Amino acid sequence: MSSENAGGDSTTYQGGISTIGLRSAKYTPAEWMQYHESMCGQAAYERGVADRNKQSSSDAIKTTEAVTDKIQADSTKRIKERLHDILFWKQELEREICDITSEIQSLIGEKRRLERALLETEFPLLIATENLNIRDCRRGIDKVADKVEFELLKELDIIQNVQELLKKAIGQAENQIAQERSVKELLEMNWSDKMEDEELDTRAGNLTNGCTNKQFYSGVALFHDNMSTPESWAAAAHDIIRQSETERIASQDLRSLIGNLLTDTSRDLRTQYDNVLRAFKENVDNLTIAKVRLECELQKATQKLASKICVCFVCGPDAAHYQKLLDKQSACDITNLPQNRANRFLVDPLQGLSLILGIPENLYPSRFLVVDEISLQERSIAELREAIRAKDDPLKVAQTRLHIRNFRPNMELCKDPAMSCLVSEVDVLTQSLDELLNQAAMTENKLKDLHDRQMELEKEIELKKETIYIDEIQCLPKRRIYPSALRLQGFN
Repeated sequence: MSSENAGGDSTTYQGGISTIGLRSAKYTPAEWMQYHESMCGQAAYERGVADRNKQSSSDAIKTTEAVTDKIQADSTKRIKERLHDILFWKQELEREICDITSEIQSLIGEKRRLERALLETEFPLLIATENLNIRDCRRGIDKVADKVEFELLKELDIIQNVQELLKKAIGQAENQIAQERSVKELLEMNWSDKMEDEELDTRAGNLTNGCTNKQFYSGVALFHDNMSTPESWAAAAHDIIRQSETERIASQDLRSLIGNLLTDTSRDLRTQYDNVLRAFKENVDNLTIAKVRLECELQKATQKLASKICVCFVCGPDAAHYQKLLDKQSACDITNLPQNRANRFLVDPLQGLSLILGIPENLYPSRFLVVDEISLQERSIAELREAIRAKDDPLKVAQTRLHIRNFRPNMELCKDPAMSCLVSEVDVLTQSLDELLNQAAMTENKLKDLHDRQMELEKEIELKKETIYIDEIQCLPKRRIYPSALRLQGFN
């Protein structure tokens, strides 16, 4: 049985299985030898397997190390390429941010010009309104809707239209600035993201196997659903830059429009200012001429006065000027006179009359004053009254003679030539007295009319002076503070 066991052990030996305890008998030397032979064979087999495994492991290590180095180098290269793309778009974003920032500042400057120009229009508006209010204080016939009022109303309308345009332009500038700032914010956010991405990729690209800040992170080797593609990533930056360029072009067009608007509005305002000033001066000239004409009418000597002047002061070789005075007695119409001659008429009507008629001033002694028609009429009334009183004595004489002769007795009461002459004398004196009384009444009525006319002329002259004062003293000086064209364009 032992031999069978030995034979069985040689063919069906299972290494490592102990038979101790299965039997109590001792092993034979053959079994002992076989056992050790099998143990050595098994050890040799295990060594061979280990050698083959060692070679396989060495090959695996070399292969995986090469693959690891290659894929790590490829990843590093991809990260550097990504950094290059990030740097390119970051620089593009920086350039566009600088451009849009500069454009925003330029547009803000134009907006401030608009605001200053709008503020400057308040002075012309105040001046025009005040001129209109002051001119409403004109009285009588001088409260006329003249060219000055027309130009002032036109100026007021232009100023209000300009203010509306400036306010509208300011609103457009504010909207454009808001849009540009919104785009600038998007650019800065995208730039900030790329800046952070650049820092992260730089850290990742510089990370090596020898770095100490590496560790295991589970679940990072996954693609997230919200990840962008390289195309969408580049398109996002490109779209923002294009949007910014569009806003910059719109801003540049708006700045050009604002510049043209300020130039046109300032030119319109200054042109209308010149028109108003010209209308004021023309109106003052017309009022001055009208006042001079009224003063001339008030002091104009009649043909009868000219006759008296000739009789009293003109004789000998100077008599030729008398006819010239008669021919030009209406020469006080100074409508076509130069302004300096009209002003001389205001200062010295006598000297002005000398200029108009062309009569040397030495023919008018300093003691001579032109007597107006009222004085002549008053003198005429006094002369008529004196003449009426002068008729009393002759009439009394004639009537007394007739009364005395009526007492002649009987046939002596004769209708003789003396009687006829006395009766005729009484009739003639009575008719003369009636004529003088009628003439005195007419002269008194004429004197009353002249007094009324004098009052009307004096009132009209004062009215003209008041109107001239309103236009020349109260209105025109205020227009001297009218803003210049540069200030109306928003420049300091």
